[in-house]
Order: sequence, then C-alpha cells, then structure tokens
Amino acid sequence: MSPLQGGSRLPVAALCAAIGAGWLGLLLAGRVEIDGQSWFTLFDDAMISLRYARNLADGHGLVWNAGQAPVEGYTNLGWTLVMMLPHALGVPPRLVALAVAVAGLPLLVVCALAARRLAGDPHGSGRAAFCLVLACYALAFWTLRGMEVGALAALVTVAATLLDAAHRRRTLVIFVALQTCAVLVRTDAALLFGVLGLGLVWCARPGTRAPTALAVTGSLALVVVAHTAFRVTYYGDVLPNTFYLKMTNVPLDVRLGRGLRTFVDASLSHLAPLLTLAPIALLGAPNHRPVVVLLACLAAQCGYAIWVGGDAWDALPFANRYFSVVLPIGTALGALGLYRALAWIVATSDSRRRRILRALLLVCACTFAWRSGEALCMRLTQPSEAQALLGPPVVSIAHGIAALALFVLALRGSGVTAVLLIATERNRSATALLAGLVLWWPVSGEGSLRAVLEGPAEAAQDRQSVRVAHELRSSTPPQARIALTRAGTVAYFAGRSTIDLLGRCDPVVARAHPQAPFLPGHDRWDLAHSVETLGADVVVAWQFANLDAMERFFEDRPFERVDGWTWRRLSSP
Repeated sequence: MSPLQGGSRLPVAALCAAIGAGWLGLLLAGRVEIDGQSWFTLFDDAMISLRYARNLADGHGLVWNAGQAPVEGYTNLGWTLVMMLPHALGVPPRLVALAVAVAGLPLLVVCALAARRLAGDPHGSGRAAFCLVLACYALAFWTLRGMEVGALAALVTVAATLLDAAHRRRTLVIFVALQTCAVLVRTDAALLFGVLGLGLVWCARPGTRAPTALAVTGSLALVVVAHTAFRVTYYGDVLPNTFYLKMTNVPLDVRLGRGLRTFVDASLSHLAPLLTLAPIALLGAPNHRPVVVLLACLAAQCGYAIWVGGDAWDALPFANRYFSVVLPIGTALGALGLYRALAWIVATSDSRRRRILRALLLVCACTFAWRSGEALCMRLTQPSEAQALLGPPVVSIAHGIAALALFVLALRGSGVTAVLLIATERNRSATALLAGLVLWWPVSGEGSLRAVLEGPAEAAQDRQSVRVAHELRSSTPPQARIALTRAGTVAYFAGRSTIDLLGRCDPVVARAHPQAPFLPGHDRWDLAHSVETLGADVVVAWQFANLDAMERFFEDRPFERVDGWTWRRLSSP
C-alpha cells in the first residue's frame, strides 16, 4: 500500500454542513426588511443585468430605460436571458434576486464535480479538489451574488473534462454546445474556449484532428459572428458599451501597468499556492497533454486579466471575477500537484525530507509575514483607507500569528518535520487537512474570515441601495429622472427612468476621457451631459469618486442639496 493511501475519511457530512452554512450566508447577504416584507438584492453590477432582463420580460426589449434607444450596458447576454426567466414566471420583484442567487447553487456543485474529475483520485486528490471548490469563497461569492462567474466556470470546467475523451464523436458535440453557451454568456469566453478547442484538437487522435479543428473553430467563429451581428443590428455597435468604457482613452502602459500590479498583488496575497502547485501536476502524469492545456487556460486568463487592466474589485481579499472563472481548474491542478509533491517528498531520504519541509514552511511563513507586514504598514500610514480595504485588524493579526507559528515549526527542525511526515504518510485525513491549509486558507481564508466578521463585501451598500430605491419611489413622481452612481439596485427597485453617471449604460460617458486614475468602469463621468443634457431631477452620487468635483458642479446650478450625496433640482416636483 502506498504511504499516502491509508487512513480514515474526512467527516464529509460536517464539512458539507459548514459549506452550506456559508452559502446560506451569501444567499441572505442581500436581504432587507421593509414594511414587514423581505426584499433581496444582488451585487450591484448584477442588478444592472437584472434591470435589462426585467425590461425584456415586460416587453420593452433589452434596454436600460423603457422607450429609449437601446444601449448594451451589460456584457453577459446569456446570463441576462437566464435572469429574465424569474420575471417571465411571475416571481415577485422583491424575490427575483433570491431566485437568481439560488440558481447559482447547482452551478457550484457542477464546478466541484468537474474539478474532482479533472484531479482524478490518486490518494484522494479528487475528493480534496471537490471539497476545496465547494468551499472556494471567491467562486461562491461571485456566483451567489448574481454574477455570471459561476455559469462560466461551470461551462469551462465541464469542457475541460472532455480533453481525456477527445477521440469520441459525442465529446465534440458536447464541447461545441458548451462553447456556444459560454460565448453567449460572455463574449470574452471565446479566449478560454479557443485554448480548450486547440487542446481538444491536440489531444484527439491523429486521424480525427482535421475534422475536430474544423468543427471547433467553425462553431466558435459562427457564434461570435452571430452575436456580433445581433449587436450591430440591435444596438448599432460592434462592441458592448462597457468595452469603450474600460478600454478606450486609456494609455496602454497605464492599463497594463495596473493589470500587472493587481495580478502580482493577488498572486502574493492569495493565488500563490495554486499558481505554484498547478505546474507540479505535470510530474508523473500518465498523459501530459490535458494538463498542459489546463495550464494554458490558467495562463491565458491571467494574461487577459492583465490586458484589460484588472478588475474594479481587485482590492477584495479574494480572486477577482476574471480568475474566479478558472479557479475550479486551478484548484484541481493544485490539489493534484500537492499530492504528487507529497508523494515525491515521502519517497526521498530522511535528511532530504527535513530540508524540503523546512524550506516549504519558511516560504509559507514569509508569505504570511509579508501579508501581515503590508497590512500593518498600511494601517499606520493610511488608517481610513486601510480599514475599508483590509477589514478588521484581527485579519492582519491572524496572518502574523500564522507566520510566527510557521517560523517556529521550521526552526524546530527534525522533531516537527518527523511529525508532519508521519501524518502525511499514514493518515489520509491528515494529508487532506494539509491540502486544506495549503490551498484553502490562502485562497479563501481571509475572504471567509472577513465575511464572518463584517459581512460579505459590498452587501451593506447593496442593502442600503434597496432602502434608497424605496425612498425615491415614494418621494418622486413616475416621470422623474434619477442620475446614479450605484445604478443597478436603485434603478431596478425605484421604477424610474435612470441615468448612469459612470457610463455603463451611457455611450457618451463611456467614450469620454477619464476624470480619475484608471479604475475599470469607475474612472470617467460627464456631469454636464448626465445632469443638464439628459435632465436629471435627482442626483444620487453615493460613493462618487470625486465628491469635491460634484460639489463645485452644483454651486451655481438650480439644485438643492438634500444630504451628503443627494441633490434635487429646484424646479422639479
């Protein structure tokens, strides 16, 4: 028997119960009690798509404001069509967001099952990948808060499992179907499926590669052309409005510089274990081609995230929306790489084992120490910003304690390393626990801890947006026009014609020059156009990037300041 194959199983039921409790917390994160009724909301960007879906279900078309010229303010056509279903089925508006969030649960399970299949099950690596994906906070957050991330991750991960069966005709049919759905859900999924499609051709038998390549590339080109034709016909533009908002009028070096900085920071903060262990999955692989293709998917998505300048939410302590799509693949490769590394360590001599384990402990300790030191410096130099970005000090303290403990373990030497070796050699549960510590804590630990201590990210703001929407609905006439920064939730529940100050649903602002340091989708505005030309009656500039500029704009205009973030036109009813 292999030294890694013995031992008892993990208490799977208890683990699944803990994961389910975390999922329930995310599902209820957007719950607001108003007049004795529960209202639910999603992440604000998801609520923008939900407004488009509601207008479509109501017969107004895929538009931001009913009766106005269509503008493609979303980037997820397929997911927006899915969001239309609760409206079409008559689900009350206050519960639609909950229905969309619940629809993400099976997507998470599909991701976990597909990751288990990718990892196989040598020494329990498949089961570890399954549990790690289920407990992946970044993937659960973006999915259960209404974004299309879970749908894309499920489609990509299931498609990746087809690489081992590339010679079957049925595989090609399934792959083409998954590819079509993914590109319709989000156009830039064409990049990942382009890599997977080339990998499918590479993994196919020599006699079937030509027809496989023709089917894969032909279907991909067809769906991209069809979607583009729809976009040109319906919206009068080749690309979505958000492309111009995020990618134009920004120097290439500025965009790439920010993308590279955010990627390096994310790698050092929470992605390092996956990115380090994933290539080790190649060691001893009976068929290296699928593993190479999966590694190419990780590299392609990392490169794409850098190319677009990163995400607006990169400051959150977990993977952004781009990398979360490939987290199940990365987790499967990381789990497999960890188990293969452990098997290699076990097979070496005693003295070499101690040196290897001591080096690994020191590397982990330095990582935690760097994270804790960075947080401490930021709290001392920028206390207000640190509180917003880093959360409660207990998170930084936890990193510091972890670093100290790992340093002590590394310096203690042979006694501690011997205990670790006995655990990993003779007990599968201990080995799986080690996998959890190495892979889960850096990727999901800080995000999960902060969610427990202060609630999921942005949830408090989303709940407040629901209250603001109800106040606006009760205090403004139906014909009022409201200009917003956090446009999604307020626009959906207020039931008024709305103006997006940040330009996601406004082609004029989207093509304007940035007014602030580059931050994708949040760095440009045109107040004269949004407020005066479009005729805003109320301006709700909550969390506006430059409140001083907003105050100066209203100094000599016929507006009254209602509160710190809200202005009302004096001539408006």
